[in-house]
Amino acid sequence: VDDQPPMVFTHDEFGRRTSRTTPSGATTTWTHDVAGRVTAMTTDGHAISFTHDPLGRTTGWRIGNISIDRAFTPVGHTTH
Repeated sequence: VDDQPPMVFTHDEFGRRTSRTTPSGATTTWTHDVAGRVTAMTTDGHAISFTHDPLGRTTGWRIGNISIDRAFTPVGHTTH
């Protein structure tokens, strides 16, 4: 018999996942904008923020002082 507690998920009124707690107690949380895109995630005390373009594609990540940016061509390919 497995005595480990289950993984627990919570969702907002729109059905979007807002948190996950593992059997070990580690928690991850997600924040969404009005369009439903993930704008922030926190796990084990580390925060990651996300930016998106008008088409909803993820164009940036920020973790502390580190930023990663991405752009797209008119046909949707990522630029270098």
